[in-house]
Amino acid sequence: MPVAVTVPLRNVSASEDESVTLSCKLSKPDKPVKWYKDGKILKDGVDCKIHSDRCEYILKLPKAKTCDTGTYTMKGDKIETSAKVTIKGKDLLMKRGLLWPPFSIVNRLFSICEYQKIRFFSSIFLKIALNFFV
Repeated sequence: MPVAVTVPLRNVSASEDESVTLSCKLSKPDKPVKWYKDGKILKDGVDCKIHSDRCEYILKLPKAKTCDTGTYTMKGDKIETSAKVTIKGKDLLMKRGLLWPPFSIVNRLFSICEYQKIRFFSSIFLKIALNFFV
């Protein structure tokens, strides 16, 4: 009897820095599988934990980032299941404005992932002294 997906992956939405877990179940235990994000193979590491417990296959993102948004797929021999993961970024709050020179953001540490959209809003006030010569 061939292996089948008995419980497929489900779509997940979370906020940045939250833990995200994807899991699915197969009809037979301990089958070799690979995990992919947007078609690229994933490896077990600090940012992505991969393990299995008999028939259950689990991928965990311990501290999700906005760049973790994408389609995750678990593939094995003639089996496949996919789900979309959406990670909502935190709003950045500037305690002070931009300083010149150089531009810097004070009192706030944050990371920006590749291709992440970021918006800065600032007010610029110019003090201009005008001298008129007669």
